[in-house]
Amino acid sequence: MNNLISCPHKLYSPFRNCSSRILKQALTSVILLLIGSFLSGCTTIAPDTSSSCKLFDVPPELTSDALRDSAISLFSPALKGKKFYIDPGHGGDDRKNKSPNGLVIEADINLKVSLYLRDFLLKSGATVYMSRDKDKTVELKERTNLANQTDAEFFISVHHNAPGKPSDRFTNYASTYYHATEEEYEHHPSNRDLARYINRDLAFNTGTPAGLASFDGTISDYLIYPGDGFSVLRNINIPAVLVECTFFTNLNEEQRLADTMYNMTEAWGIYKGIGKYFRANPPTISLKNKTIKKGNLQLKLEINSKQPVLLHTIKIFNNKTLLSDGKFSLDKNILTVDLDDAFKRETEVKVIFSNKAGLSNLPFKLLLTPEVN
Repeated sequence: MNNLISCPHKLYSPFRNCSSRILKQALTSVILLLIGSFLSGCTTIAPDTSSSCKLFDVPPELTSDALRDSAISLFSPALKGKKFYIDPGHGGDDRKNKSPNGLVIEADINLKVSLYLRDFLLKSGATVYMSRDKDKTVELKERTNLANQTDAEFFISVHHNAPGKPSDRFTNYASTYYHATEEEYEHHPSNRDLARYINRDLAFNTGTPAGLASFDGTISDYLIYPGDGFSVLRNINIPAVLVECTFFTNLNEEQRLADTMYNMTEAWGIYKGIGKYFRANPPTISLKNKTIKKGNLQLKLEINSKQPVLLHTIKIFNNKTLLSDGKFSLDKNILTVDLDDAFKRETEVKVIFSNKAGLSNLPFKLLLTPEVN
């Protein structure tokens, strides 16, 4: 084989430098292959030489403005009027995370992806706030403080990842984090729903596998900081996820991340995940009325769900205490909750459920203050 490689330009000159025996074996293999193809009725496919080798494929919708706008118009009805807060991680004084060959700095690519994501959401009719739209320092606590001061409804923090071992140049996957675990009161399953939708399309559009910590690439931030989680997910007051797009420490990924078209592709994956999530119509709950009868507080909550609610998934908390099944009932889309004398004290009511489509309701918390009889 070495002789063949040493003189490929003399492939048809078997009596010069190349091994005659190796050439005879190669020709025999070709003849057998042709005979096999003839007998099986198969045809050979010529290699595509019309384009050079690429490290990534551009999603079809991004190959032209018309295709992109057509795709955006599909998600616009579901996204119009929604209010997002995008948080490009790091920046300013925090620029230490660099790729192995210095082609990219994480803070910069976080911002590029976030700006593309902002533009896609704006074209869909959404309102977008950002913790930064240029390279500047934004302290960790300030990011959520700023977001909580707006009327934003959803928080998306954009990052790129690095492995635990600085020498690891192999690891590369897409992952999206949600806060807390299913056993914790602070956890809300709708955050994981959103994370699943985002991570699926991010992984697909970038051609990157999902993380191995779960089957769908979504990860609780408690896995990184047990019992605490990420600051931006812990301190935010609205549904939130943190996206670790890919690993800037991977040598192939470093080259892809240096391409602005690839940064747009990352943003497109996140955008499509968000769009598909809201097109799926996550259910919501609202307070219909509350009454006090014979010393008992009763709530009537109206459920808006395209799919039937799964009764066994309903969980209602009274100041973090799970109510028994006998304390609530569901009639069509009205959930009636008996809270006894909860009107005498400050009470936080939290409701969680899933519908037949497997989607959890958007977070619902109701703070009740003491009332005078």
